[in-house]
Amino acid sequence: MFSRQGGLTREEFSSREHLYVPDEELNPTPNIEIITLPWELFNESPNPARIAQGNYGNCFLIAPLISIASSGLSGQQHLNNMMIDLGELVIVRLYHPKTLKPIFIQLDRTVFLCRNKKNVKYLEINDLWVYFIEKAFAAYVLKFPSPPVHATFLHSAKNYENALDGTLDIKSTFKIILGKSTVGRLFAASDISRYSEEPLFSIFNNPFETMSLLNTLAFHQSFILCRQTDIFNENIFKFLTIVQSLPRDTLQNFLNSFPENNKTMRLHEIQAFFKIHFHQLHPVFLDAIFDYLKTKVPGKRGLCIYNDVQEALFFAIYSELQKKALLCLGTKSNFNSQKGLYPLHVYSVINCYQRGNFKFVLLVNPHACDTRQYFYDPSGLKITTANETLAGKTMLHPGLPYTRMGIEQSPEQIKELLDTIPGCFELLLEDVSKRCQEITYYVLT
Repeated sequence: MFSRQGGLTREEFSSREHLYVPDEELNPTPNIEIITLPWELFNESPNPARIAQGNYGNCFLIAPLISIASSGLSGQQHLNNMMIDLGELVIVRLYHPKTLKPIFIQLDRTVFLCRNKKNVKYLEINDLWVYFIEKAFAAYVLKFPSPPVHATFLHSAKNYENALDGTLDIKSTFKIILGKSTVGRLFAASDISRYSEEPLFSIFNNPFETMSLLNTLAFHQSFILCRQTDIFNENIFKFLTIVQSLPRDTLQNFLNSFPENNKTMRLHEIQAFFKIHFHQLHPVFLDAIFDYLKTKVPGKRGLCIYNDVQEALFFAIYSELQKKALLCLGTKSNFNSQKGLYPLHVYSVINCYQRGNFKFVLLVNPHACDTRQYFYDPSGLKITTANETLAGKTMLHPGLPYTRMGIEQSPEQIKELLDTIPGCFELLLEDVSKRCQEITYYVLT
């Protein structure tokens, strides 16, 4: 049952030691405005549409809160049970990230806001309980001299803003908020090749890998179904001859045309390379090579050509959502802020699904704005700049069915999420694999 004053019981915190942290000990800077809001802690059950990141760099805290509030009754009840309003004071329960023992933090019933225009919108979105989780987390960071959490800022935090501005391991955030359960890394950038040249290096630089490719091709359906084994046998010698005679500079110059942080090699570009340098091969043999490369190299955005790693990423997200896990996605650092995605930012993952052959992950940006938007044309999905009015709407045929959903929802429910949760948007699997640094999961028990 939800309580507007919070569901933390007096029996739970009165028998435990708790830490009182008055406002002055939170070291607010002159940039902080301290206000009192005559709101109840909870106007309703925790709602992901009423949670947003303000002017602090605490996406590591806000994105998990959105994931918890999106998870259904159990997650919402946990958020409600984290705190209680005592009138002049609010008590919030957090957990030690290593021992997982509860920590009760007693706070003055005031809200800290940065003085800027952005927080006007922030104030309109957030329910009061969100501010007190922020405040309790800042108190936790400032009052524990050496918090046992991996972060870049905790040991140097001197004031309220420092305590909410940095890069924190999402696994630790989940533990601090939720306590004991199963938490881990679902996927990391190391699992997703930064470049797609590995198949090329394998073919051209490693004789064993070259023969492995040829053995794979020998059992390809192009040769088995068509019974054209003579085509395969005739083209083996041609293929090996070209591989051995191809100048090293030719391959290296091609690879160098895809500089780091600028452009990722795509399947159609590798196909063009093969068509130029391997044009003597029979088209059926060449098509078999292309089918092999499709499992290794990502296709152009919107063409629905997914390599093995992308398929594994989608299946991992799908499987964890089926288990009711909470998911957050952190982006890489090596790209510029553009078109609705930010580097070194954390997003809440609330669903995934397929529409036709297109695979999407449904995300929420804790900034409550700045979403990625796609328009469809025959050559693939094109990206536009962020547009809040049309946030997250993919211009696909409305009749395309939703399949392989991590969380079973109707098209109307998906549309409602996109329309009502600020910063909610669909991200193509191609962009997830390209920009994702890691995905953290938490199984709520």
